[in-house]
Amino acid sequence: MKAMARALASQVRAAILNAAVTVHEAMTNDMQACVEACAGAAAACEACLAECLDMGEAMVAMADCMKSCLECAGMCRQCASTVAMGGSMMAEMCGACATMCNACAATCEKQAEEECCRECAAACRECAAQCANMREKAPKARRPGVVYR
Repeated sequence: MKAMARALASQVRAAILNAAVTVHEAMTNDMQACVEACAGAAAACEACLAECLDMGEAMVAMADCMKSCLECAGMCRQCASTVAMGGSMMAEMCGACATMCNACAATCEKQAEEECCRECAAACRECAAQCANMREKAPKARRPGVVYR
Protein backbone atom coordinates (compact mmCIF):
# COMPACT_ATOMS: atom_id res chain seq x y z
CA MET A 1 0.00 0.00 0.00
CA LYS A 2 2.91 2.36 0.69
CA ALA A 3 4.04 2.12 -2.93
CA MET A 4 0.54 2.91 -4.13
CA ALA A 5 0.26 5.88 -1.74
CA ARG A 6 3.60 7.24 -2.94
CA ALA A 7 2.57 6.79 -6.58
CA LEU A 8 -0.66 8.65 -5.91
CA ALA A 9 1.22 11.43 -4.15
CA SER A 10 3.60 11.73 -7.08
CA GLN A 11 0.69 11.98 -9.52
CA VAL A 12 -1.01 14.65 -7.41
CA ARG A 13 2.19 16.71 -7.22
CA ALA A 14 2.78 16.42 -10.98
CA ALA A 15 -0.80 17.44 -11.78
CA ILE A 16 -0.59 20.53 -9.57
CA LEU A 17 2.74 21.59 -11.02
CA ASN A 18 1.57 21.04 -14.61
CA ALA A 19 -1.56 23.11 -13.96
CA ALA A 20 0.55 25.87 -12.42
CA VAL A 21 2.84 26.12 -15.43
CA THR A 22 -0.15 26.19 -17.76
CA VAL A 23 -2.00 28.85 -15.78
CA HIS A 24 0.75 31.40 -15.23
CA GLU A 25 3.96 31.10 -17.21
CA ALA A 26 5.38 34.34 -15.81
CA MET A 27 5.70 33.17 -12.21
CA THR A 28 8.49 34.64 -10.14
CA ASN A 29 10.99 32.36 -8.41
CA ASP A 30 9.19 32.95 -5.09
CA MET A 31 5.87 32.03 -6.66
CA GLN A 32 7.36 28.88 -8.20
CA ALA A 33 8.91 27.86 -4.88
CA CYS A 34 5.58 28.39 -3.13
CA VAL A 35 3.63 26.39 -5.72
CA GLU A 36 6.15 23.54 -5.54
CA ALA A 37 6.05 23.51 -1.73
CA CYS A 38 2.24 23.51 -1.78
CA ALA A 39 2.21 20.66 -4.29
CA GLY A 40 4.69 18.71 -2.19
CA ALA A 41 2.68 19.22 0.98
CA ALA A 42 -0.59 18.25 -0.71
CA ALA A 43 1.03 15.09 -2.02
CA ALA A 44 2.57 14.26 1.38
CA CYS A 45 -0.76 14.84 3.14
CA GLU A 46 -2.59 12.59 0.71
CA ALA A 47 0.07 9.87 1.02
CA CYS A 48 -0.12 10.09 4.82
CA LEU A 49 -3.91 9.91 4.71
CA ALA A 50 -3.77 6.85 2.43
CA GLU A 51 -1.33 5.08 4.74
CA CYS A 52 -3.43 5.93 7.82
CA LEU A 53 -6.53 4.53 6.13
CA ASP A 54 -4.64 1.27 5.53
CA MET A 55 -3.80 0.75 9.22
CA GLY A 56 -6.86 -1.30 10.03
CA GLU A 57 -8.04 -0.93 13.63
CA ALA A 58 -5.04 1.26 14.48
CA MET A 59 -6.59 3.83 12.14
CA VAL A 60 -8.88 5.00 14.98
CA ALA A 61 -5.89 6.41 16.85
CA MET A 62 -4.94 8.36 13.74
CA ALA A 63 -8.27 10.20 13.38
CA ASP A 64 -6.86 13.67 14.15
CA CYS A 65 -3.95 13.08 11.79
CA MET A 66 -6.23 11.96 8.97
CA LYS A 67 -8.59 14.91 9.39
CA SER A 68 -5.72 17.35 9.47
CA CYS A 69 -4.12 15.81 6.38
CA LEU A 70 -7.39 15.90 4.45
CA GLU A 71 -7.99 19.57 5.29
CA CYS A 72 -4.39 20.54 4.62
CA ALA A 73 -4.21 18.80 1.25
CA GLY A 74 -7.24 20.77 0.05
CA MET A 75 -5.84 24.06 1.32
CA CYS A 76 -2.46 23.40 -0.30
CA ARG A 77 -4.03 22.57 -3.67
CA GLN A 78 -6.11 25.75 -3.58
CA CYS A 79 -3.15 27.86 -2.51
CA ALA A 80 -0.99 26.44 -5.31
CA SER A 81 -3.71 27.33 -7.81
CA THR A 82 -4.15 30.86 -6.43
CA VAL A 83 -0.41 31.57 -6.44
CA ALA A 84 0.06 30.05 -9.90
CA MET A 85 -2.51 32.39 -11.38
CA GLY A 86 -1.28 35.38 -9.43
CA GLY A 87 -4.69 35.66 -7.80
CA SER A 88 -5.82 38.84 -6.10
CA MET A 89 -6.15 37.04 -2.75
CA MET A 90 -2.70 35.44 -2.93
CA ALA A 91 -1.36 37.01 0.29
CA GLU A 92 -4.44 36.01 2.26
CA MET A 93 -4.48 32.49 0.82
CA CYS A 94 -0.79 32.03 1.60
CA GLY A 95 -1.39 33.18 5.17
CA ALA A 96 -4.21 30.69 5.63
CA CYS A 97 -2.18 27.91 4.03
CA ALA A 98 0.82 28.61 6.28
CA THR A 99 -1.45 28.39 9.33
CA MET A 100 -3.07 25.16 8.13
CA CYS A 101 0.29 23.58 7.27
CA ASN A 102 1.76 24.42 10.68
CA ALA A 103 -1.31 22.90 12.35
CA CYS A 104 -1.08 19.75 10.22
CA ALA A 105 2.64 19.43 10.92
CA ALA A 106 2.01 19.73 14.67
CA THR A 107 -0.65 17.01 14.48
CA CYS A 108 1.55 14.69 12.42
CA GLU A 109 4.53 15.27 14.71
CA LYS A 110 2.48 13.68 17.52
CA GLN A 111 2.60 10.46 15.47
CA ALA A 112 6.36 10.61 14.90
CA GLU A 113 6.71 6.82 15.01
CA GLU A 114 5.00 6.68 11.61
CA GLU A 115 7.27 7.46 8.66
CA CYS A 116 4.42 8.93 6.63
CA CYS A 117 3.65 11.36 9.45
CA ARG A 118 7.27 12.48 9.72
CA GLU A 119 7.41 13.05 5.95
CA CYS A 120 4.10 14.91 6.00
CA ALA A 121 5.20 17.12 8.87
CA ALA A 122 8.43 18.04 7.08
CA ALA A 123 6.59 18.85 3.82
CA CYS A 124 4.03 20.93 5.70
CA ARG A 125 6.73 22.89 7.56
CA GLU A 126 8.44 23.66 4.23
CA CYS A 127 5.14 24.72 2.69
CA ALA A 128 4.37 26.94 5.70
CA ALA A 129 7.75 28.65 5.33
CA GLN A 130 7.30 29.23 1.59
CA CYS A 131 3.74 30.47 2.06
CA ALA A 132 4.83 32.86 4.83
CA ASN A 133 7.52 34.22 2.50
CA MET A 134 5.02 34.60 -0.35
CA ARG A 135 2.47 36.24 1.96
CA GLU A 136 4.99 38.97 2.76
CA LYS A 137 5.91 39.53 -0.90
CA ALA A 138 2.46 39.30 -2.48
CA PRO A 139 0.33 42.41 -2.89
CA LYS A 140 -2.51 42.60 -0.38
CA ALA A 141 -6.01 42.31 -1.77
CA ARG A 142 -7.90 45.50 -2.44
CA ARG A 143 -11.64 45.16 -2.14
CA PRO A 144 -13.92 47.68 -3.86
CA GLY A 145 -15.58 50.08 -1.46
CA VAL A 146 -13.10 49.49 1.38
CA VAL A 147 -10.96 52.37 2.58
CA TYR A 148 -7.34 51.32 3.23
CA ARG A 149 -4.99 53.42 5.34
